[in-house]
Amino acid sequence: APELRIIAMKPGKDGKRAQRTIPGPVQARAIVVDGGVAYVGEHVDDTLRAIDLKDGAVEWTALIGPNPGGIASAGDAIAVGSLVDGEVQFVKKKDGAVSKAVAPRPDVKILGGHTEPYEKFVMGGKGVRALAYDAASKSVFVASAGPNTGPNPDHMGVQGTGGVGVIDVKALTYPRHLGFNYGVLNAFAYDA
Repeated sequence: APELRIIAMKPGKDGKRAQRTIPGPVQARAIVVDGGVAYVGEHVDDTLRAIDLKDGAVEWTALIGPNPGGIASAGDAIAVGSLVDGEVQFVKKKDGAVSKAVAPRPDVKILGGHTEPYEKFVMGGKGVRALAYDAASKSVFVASAGPNTGPNPDHMGVQGTGGVGVIDVKALTYPRHLGFNYGVLNAFAYDA
């Protein structure tokens, strides 16, 4: 349904939780709420929308990478990752301005997993599943299938090294990926 459902945390005197709906995009796949605004990524038009939870007004709409997956509030921006291109963009909460895309590049350090020897062949990321933000280090952690090691001298066909990558938010760089070898995280939580 093209709506967001808002449910009260505490039940009323009748024991029921108050509920209401506001308009929302169809095919919504990612959401994070901060300061009374829902930031919703959707797959039809590949946008991130800032929706005021009081009245459902859309404050802004930003074009982002295809099929938003992971999403996190990251300081003054919303970090949103693409399931298709494996890149992460930062969208300013104030006005919806979108940063350059950030993904693993040949300078990324791959720590662990069977693709560790191929870091110099990295040519991007793979589907972003989940994101988490650490305010102290100004880092975004990225759950994905790992860096795309591209064509390499060993003609390795299976390239996935699921794990968690790190983005330096200030520099907009992706310095390292901790590979778990096989399997891909679909969700995780970060505890400082």
